[in-house]
Amino acid sequence: MAGPADLPRVDRCLHARISAEATRRQVALTAGQSYLAVIAVERQREIAIRNRDTAKALADYASARLEAGKGSRLNQVRSSQQLATAEGAVQLAELALRRAEEALGVAIFSEGAVGSNGDPEMKPALPPSDDSWLFQRPDVRLFAAEAKAADRVARNS
Repeated sequence: MAGPADLPRVDRCLHARISAEATRRQVALTAGQSYLAVIAVERQREIAIRNRDTAKALADYASARLEAGKGSRLNQVRSSQQLATAEGAVQLAELALRRAEEALGVAIFSEGAVGSNGDPEMKPALPPSDDSWLFQRPDVRLFAAEAKAADRVARNS
């Protein structure tokens, strides 16, 4: 058993273990958030592409009407502007996707950018029936260990 002289060393060891658990948890949370960000940006890109395709169809329609003498130059120019804006939105979405994939790669310690392989399958967790989960959290355990160490130091002084 550790004597009074070993208590600070034991406390530091316990503190280091709990801190390592907290760091692993934070890395996992960051990786999960990055993965969900990639999925969200992929969806935004899909929407931007659909919007661009719609704007292209509208621009083609307005040009065809203008050539047939049924449309106005104003409608043709307006639809061309909408197409240009939609093209810019697609480029921005693709840039955001590359950045999100790079962030995911960093979060999971990969050599480069990493994409998602579709949507995750998440099953809802049942809520706990008591407060025992609270004492399993690394931050709560770290605080409790620090408080116990301070109490031991105060008692041994």
